[in-house]
Amino acid sequence: MDDTVSLAYGPAASPRQQTLVGTLENVSERVRKARLGPPAIIVVGEIVTLRQQLRWFDNRPLFGRRILVTRAAGQAGSLSEGLRAAGAEAICCATLEIVPPPDWQPLDTALERLPQVDVLVLTSVNAVHYFFERLFGLGLDSRALHSACIAAVGGKTAAALAGYGLRADLVPIDSVPKGCWPRF
Repeated sequence: MDDTVSLAYGPAASPRQQTLVGTLENVSERVRKARLGPPAIIVVGEIVTLRQQLRWFDNRPLFGRRILVTRAAGQAGSLSEGLRAAGAEAICCATLEIVPPPDWQPLDTALERLPQVDVLVLTSVNAVHYFFERLFGLGLDSRALHSACIAAVGGKTAAALAGYGLRADLVPIDSVPKGCWPRF
């Protein structure tokens, strides 16, 4: 019988998983030196020699990384899932909250002047949703934008705009802020 032993410590198939390979003779000492503790999965026998070919989880590009996601609670999901799929432990900690303004009057005033607006720049998915919520709330619809050029900062903002039946006239090539205006 092959006396090779593989132990996976920590939550298996998680970014905190640690693997130790040894023999029945030295595994206890190796575990003690590595200061590993339960929970553990123990695999004994020839199958351990296939570990390098079969390992999949700890080969992910972000395996072992803990990443703090500071997006608004309702928007952290897709980013966190992507990080987890890449092997990271995503820790969600909302550091901002998207809320309506305390006073809608400045936006209402701007909406009343839409026929004079040359360019409407929508900077985020949230901006699109709040803009249209207020536009519709005032009894207006997308026809009020007939004379405006519409710019959407980023592909997701443009997609949110498309959800309201409109296509952005301008979408920047690079919407990541770098101390200058986006390039269109």
